[in-house]
Order: sequence, then C-alpha cells, then structure tokens
Amino acid sequence: MSVVRTELKDGILSIVMSRIDKKNAINADMYLGLKEAIEFADKNKDVKVMLISGDGGCFTSGNDLFDFLNFKDDIKTNPALQFIHTIKNAEKPIVAAVSGLAIGIGVTMLLHCDIVVASKDAIFQMPFVNLGLCPEAGSTVILPQLVGYQNAAKLTLLAETFTAEDALKLGLASYVVEPEELLSFSNEIAKKISLKSEKAVLTTKRLLKNSFKTLLDTLIDEESKTFLELLKTKEVRDNINNFLNKKK
Repeated sequence: MSVVRTELKDGILSIVMSRIDKKNAINADMYLGLKEAIEFADKNKDVKVMLISGDGGCFTSGNDLFDFLNFKDDIKTNPALQFIHTIKNAEKPIVAAVSGLAIGIGVTMLLHCDIVVASKDAIFQMPFVNLGLCPEAGSTVILPQLVGYQNAAKLTLLAETFTAEDALKLGLASYVVEPEELLSFSNEIAKKISLKSEKAVLTTKRLLKNSFKTLLDTLIDEESKTFLELLKTKEVRDNINNFLNKKK
C-alpha cells in the first residue's frame, strides 16, 4: 500500500500521508511521494487546489528517526530537501487539514501551505533543539515574520507542544474546527478556491510568495547543510537512539 494516496475530484487533488502504524512519520518514500504529488498537481490543468491531510486521525509525527540514523551524506539527492523545495515552489494553492500530531516537519511544511485548518485535538511541536538539531524548511525566516521573533523563539527554543487554539492565535492556523468536521470543512475551503478565477488565484499566490522567495532559496539550503552537519554528531545520534529506546 502506498504511503501517499492521491485522488483528484472536482478540481481538488487530495494528498493523504498514510503510515498509520508509524503515526505517519515521514520516511524517504513518503517525501518522494509528496514531492511527486505536488509536481503532478502543478502540471495537471484539471487540478485547481491541493488538500494535504494524514490518515488515522494524525497529520504526521515528524520525520522518521530511523531515516536520520541511516542517512546517506548527499544533500542534493536528499528526499526531504527535494520535498521542501517542491512545496515551497508549488504554484497552485495548498490547503492543509491537520488532526492529531503535527510534529517537526509537520509544522514547518505548514508554513508553505496557503490555508491551514486544524482540528481541536491537534497537537503541534517543533522539537528540533530537543534532539540537538536546528529547524528546517525555511522556518527560521518564515516563522519570525509570521508570529514575531519572541513567539518564534518560544516555539523553537523551548520546543514545547502547543494546541490548535495556540496555533490559531499565532497565525499558524487559519481555522480551528471540531475533529469530525475537519475534512468536510477543509474540502469546502478548497472548493471555494477552486471555483475562483484560476489566473487570479495563481497570480495572487505568486505575488504573496515573491517577497521572500530568493531569501528562502538560499536559506533552506543553508539550514539543511547545518541540520545535516548536526545530524552527524554523536550528541544527536545519542539523543535519537535514547528517544527510540524509550518508545520500545
């Protein structure tokens, strides 16, 4: 069974992360599947909007830590970095429907989505420093701009969990809804966008993103290089192993 499911209906491409037994932890195959789904959406004239969600009442518990331990040192072919650049460069609107856990990349990928709908039961966290790592996906520039420097520092340096209501107040979420309404509400948002002038929608998104596009291109690669350097340290590998052992 594919770890990323897609379905195109009425101009909306549904992209579902599906590793339920791993709480949708994103491994290399899932990163590539997400990348390919977004590329398909941008090239297909029948797709007006993308809707990203997670199976089993969970968005994603973050990067698969086993992939971290088995990482091959080639940044250019790294599936995670390829996905990050793809979602950053996506031309068509992306709606995210977030339920359950949204950890690590589960938060930073939302910074590249256009509308974020969160279920009231959603739990967010940017736990990078807890593992001895730094944030990624351009979050070190987007997050301070979005929520202010001190809120960004609180979320990244303390690395504590926060709720859907917190995300709404900070501007990380556009809407908060009851869990049973999440997919229907998110689909309705996507449908509203799909019915508007496609040229106007695409132009508006491009203009909104233009202000920091060049900066992000450089920063994402810089973040990734630093992230991968930290990943090779004994401290980080010990932290990851300790975390994995606690889960056994």
